[in-house]
Amino acid sequence: MANATPADCTVRILKLSGAARHGTGFFVAPGLVLTCAHVVKPDPREEASDFELSIGGATWTVKPVHWNDNSLPDLALFRIPVADHPCLTLSTALEVGDPVSVDGWIARGGQIRREPVLGVYEGEASIRLLDPAPQEYALIKFKDAQIVSGMSGAALFSRRTQCACGLVIRTRNEAMAAGGYAVPLRTIYQAYPEIAQAQAEYHRAHPAQQLQHIVNPATAVTFDEKLEAVKMFPLGPAVAIEFIHPNLLALFYALEPDQTEETFQSANRLRFQTNSAGYPKHQICVPKPGDPKNVNPLAFWQQTMTSAATRGPRMLAAVFYSAPPGTFEGMETAVIELLAKLRSWPIR
Repeated sequence: MANATPADCTVRILKLSGAARHGTGFFVAPGLVLTCAHVVKPDPREEASDFELSIGGATWTVKPVHWNDNSLPDLALFRIPVADHPCLTLSTALEVGDPVSVDGWIARGGQIRREPVLGVYEGEASIRLLDPAPQEYALIKFKDAQIVSGMSGAALFSRRTQCACGLVIRTRNEAMAAGGYAVPLRTIYQAYPEIAQAQAEYHRAHPAQQLQHIVNPATAVTFDEKLEAVKMFPLGPAVAIEFIHPNLLALFYALEPDQTEETFQSANRLRFQTNSAGYPKHQICVPKPGDPKNVNPLAFWQQTMTSAATRGPRMLAAVFYSAPPGTFEGMETAVIELLAKLRSWPIR
């Protein structure tokens, strides 16, 4: 199964009673559709409304199971009786300048139609609310896309990683391609931890989808190819070293001192060259445990891998992509599966 696309997973949402309301949602896991609270939030004087959710030829009439009464984070969740529908892969990997897309349902000329738009990720903006209590939220900011009414609740899709990285909640100017704002994935996980668990179960059932776009370290020959591969991994959070199978770690213990030195230096070069503004070098690169010629290989790599893991998936990926040719012979599948999981970290 190839990676699911927004066209496969974008849901049209229509309110069935009272004041007209429509918007967009998307499948984040089997039976779970994520959208914006302001799309579904009923009138405080009324009961929760019924909504029609539709994609392709399938339609469901349901009420939202949860929505946030505060203005941020602007999230709501539907649960529908479906177990075999494709879901978008979620990933926090996002770099300034990344191309993104939004696929939403809009109303124009008496019709509601699905319309994709393209944009560019600019960074994060801090939004501070004073009512009912002071709170500060980070929102993804993107430009060059004309976000209009109806696109609220659509996935913000990274065209580099082929994964959803946020949920669109507002435009910056509906009259032009000024872009918009989206709730980042980490905030979605905090609000709905069940999404991370359900997505992990989905990928266990559909391993081929998660393995799409993972470059085998044995084939990433040039430094530039390795660099592009490492950029696909999220910056954090930290990874528990226990997550890596001991047999994979043991492959590094057998390296010669010169190979160990080159692998270590290359990994730090890769990670540093994929750095984002605001991350000092000492916080992202791994300090050297000692001269590989004078340090026990087991102790060297245990310390190096533990340090790399605390710096997040991208640093770990840099180590694996820096290993000499032939290091993973016979265990290529295990390495690719590990990298696939790290691509969508913190989903385990």
